[in-house]
Amino acid sequence: MTSYPDAWSAVRARPDQFLVSRWPWRSLGYLASTVPLGIAVLVGLVTLVGLGLLTVVIVVGLVILAGVPRLAGSIASVERFRLRLVLPVAAGGSAGRWPEIGHAVLLATVLWVVDAVALLLLPVPVVLLLAPWLVRYEPVEVTGWRIETRGEAWFAIPAGVVVVVALAYVMTWLACGQAALVRVLLAAPDAQLTAAVADLRRSRRGLVDAFEVERRRIERDLHDGVQQRLVVLAMTLGSAELEVSDGSGLALLREAQRQAEAALGELRATIRGIHPRC
Repeated sequence: MTSYPDAWSAVRARPDQFLVSRWPWRSLGYLASTVPLGIAVLVGLVTLVGLGLLTVVIVVGLVILAGVPRLAGSIASVERFRLRLVLPVAAGGSAGRWPEIGHAVLLATVLWVVDAVALLLLPVPVVLLLAPWLVRYEPVEVTGWRIETRGEAWFAIPAGVVVVVALAYVMTWLACGQAALVRVLLAAPDAQLTAAVADLRRSRRGLVDAFEVERRRIERDLHDGVQQRLVVLAMTLGSAELEVSDGSGLALLREAQRQAEAALGELRATIRGIHPRC
């Protein structure tokens, strides 16, 4: 089984390799864990800010409000750990107070809501796949499709398989996009630079590999095509030289053979001189 370093690499691979990998399940775990964490953060922020504003007139509120950055920092630490479910090379270090607060607010107001809506789609393929057994007891209705007979229910199974595949991609894409956004928010500047350098190195290795493949193809084409034709041409000229007795014609044939052999030598030197650029 092919191993991929992260969910983003897996979801761009061949479907048969992606679907049997662990990344759809890890992406689902990432989205599922976002919901309780987001709700907890929402409750914590509302409580701290609410109490702080209510008691700010007696100075105690300022102390309570000062706990918001500390809460955001703790949430950021949890989030960096969770990111490893999707992107094992997660954000490191401290991004600073305001990015961490911004992430906490985003998690409490948007991210967990989006993930909760996405997770509501999970019962659909389950009901479709179990329709032949569920319809024994009562009609089944899924997204407007009412299934009343077992004959109809058997058609729901392939539909359920299609929905499972589609959801695997949707959930993984959503997890990758969310994790990438969170990593940008929480990554320290040096961590961002390190990630950029790593991406550049991966791109460079890909270019070198592609150049090497192309070099070998050109070398093979020259060796098997042009070089062989020049060899045949030189041999043909050599044979013609044996058949010609006229002085001027013989000289021209010898000159043509010499030029063909020179071209052959230059071609061989060119083939040996093709190297990948490091």
